[in-house]
Amino acid sequence: MLTVTVNSGGVVFFALFNQPENDESSPEEAAAVIKISSSRMATQSERLGYEFAKWLGVRTPQVVPMYFIS
Repeated sequence: MLTVTVNSGGVVFFALFNQPENDESSPEEAAAVIKISSSRMATQSERLGYEFAKWLGVRTPQVVPMYFIS
């Protein structure tokens, strides 16, 4: 697990996964990225960038935004 503090606010966690050598049913590698931020506004520019890239046909990873408001 790798943790990075980013300029846009918050902390980003990276987890990299690989499959067992005898498992051919899934991709060889996968990654999960989790960003924790104190403000929903801090992540909106990243979400907008993702949407623009998707509309322009740039290959993008699957994104599942989750917001928790207390």
